[in-house]
Amino acid sequence: MGKKYVPPSFPNPDELKGAALGLCVYIVMYALLLSFQSFSKSYLLKAKRSDPKNEGKHISFLKTKYYNNSDIIALAGDRAVGNTLEQSLVFIPLLLAHTMLVDEKEAFSICVIYSLSRIIYPFLYLTRFFPAVFVSTVPGYCVCGYMNYKLFLWAIS
Repeated sequence: MGKKYVPPSFPNPDELKGAALGLCVYIVMYALLLSFQSFSKSYLLKAKRSDPKNEGKHISFLKTKYYNNSDIIALAGDRAVGNTLEQSLVFIPLLLAHTMLVDEKEAFSICVIYSLSRIIYPFLYLTRFFPAVFVSTVPGYCVCGYMNYKLFLWAIS
């Protein structure tokens, strides 16, 4: 005979405070990356327009902001936001499932580790030594792998 189903005991609201704070850290991190992305484009536009080499030339706002793949600072902003958005599709659902089903006490620490590793992405990208971005991305992959592993163990227990 199979095991008797025992529904999980969900954390009470007080036990979810770490997850709530962790998500707040994550949202602030994402807002900072979006701000960096916008700042990088504004900075480049101003620098290009004030460069004496460009006197009399039309420096397009659209090409600087949206179609710029030649300036490292623009690429750093775009890749930081893009990579974080790509990874959030894995991180957020795993965080919520892990918090609700595995261990709500780990949520805040998980969010802090993940968010701190993400916030350094644009600065590592700016080094132009592109393997350096792994210092930012690998901790996030490890955090997601850990949560997935723990969720799997919970599911088969």
